[in-house]
Amino acid sequence: MAHFVGIYSGIPDPDLDALSELAVDAAGNGRVGLWGYIDTATGKACDVRVVSGKGTVAAAGKLGGQVMGFSLAGVADGAQIQAFSGSRPYTAPLTVRRSEGPTLAQMNASRLASGDPRHVAHIDGRPVKTLALAKGFGGYQAIHQMAEVNGLAVHITGGLLSLQGAKTTAESSGASAHFTIDRDGNIAQYVALTLMANAQGPGNRNYISVEMVGKGTNTGACQLMSTRQLATLGKLWEFIYVNYPNPPWQLATVYGGDKSALTSPRVGRVSKAMAAELVSRGRAPAMAASVNECIASRGLSCHFWLDMAKKPCPGVGIMGQLPQVLGYEEVRVAGDEELRIPA
Repeated sequence: MAHFVGIYSGIPDPDLDALSELAVDAAGNGRVGLWGYIDTATGKACDVRVVSGKGTVAAAGKLGGQVMGFSLAGVADGAQIQAFSGSRPYTAPLTVRRSEGPTLAQMNASRLASGDPRHVAHIDGRPVKTLALAKGFGGYQAIHQMAEVNGLAVHITGGLLSLQGAKTTAESSGASAHFTIDRDGNIAQYVALTLMANAQGPGNRNYISVEMVGKGTNTGACQLMSTRQLATLGKLWEFIYVNYPNPPWQLATVYGGDKSALTSPRVGRVSKAMAAELVSRGRAPAMAASVNECIASRGLSCHFWLDMAKKPCPGVGIMGQLPQVLGYEEVRVAGDEELRIPA
């Protein structure tokens, strides 16, 4: 059934991104997706109109095979939009709300400056260093709050960056994480824990994210975490485990589907073997062929398991190191040697 979805990152999910209300910026500008925009009875595309209040809506291109994006301009607070097939209503009306509060950048800076453990991680009894992002995080909407936190997602930068360089890269690329840990184990936080980073697509709203500084190659080989990085990651994971009710002391559900077409046959094959090995050793509760199942699970996770991204991040080697964060031994699988860059 057709319905409105939020456009956060990539192609919207019909269930995870379904909207009950649409938030736009203070000028009434924003975007929305219509899932199932083709009227199956007529074979024609539906359009979206403002049916109550002021503002305009215009088609803004497809996102995958099921979603048409629409741009909103000057829409009044409390206005309603609705999809139509010709003159026939195709969805229920959706209420639009404007944000009249502080900007996202101001909100992020204020929360990070507070030192409050609701917003800022504490390690060794002290708040971590903060470098507040002014952009490159959240979605298009005026409300960017994290939903229920299911765990911590580990990434790799794919290049040797400083903590300040990670901030610059995030703001210029539009991709970000809550934290970065450099090769010496130093950590910085860029996005408040209560706000979404733009890290793992559909997993952004349920997983706090951390980038491990490390090299990556076009072949899918990624650098292993250093001993100091592992130590700091362990402390960050302990903070998440203690301060949030959901994540258990375990890996989350691991992704065991086929990403060969998105990465490479070798990366896809060895990553799947690693997922199976983690489950067989009891380090992860289950293996799933659905990213949504991985997002709904709880624990320590990584980018590869939470997003259908065209990259191997954080690499098979780091996947095998994740049990070390929980106090277990490193896991190896056949064929992983060509995808591991030494620490």
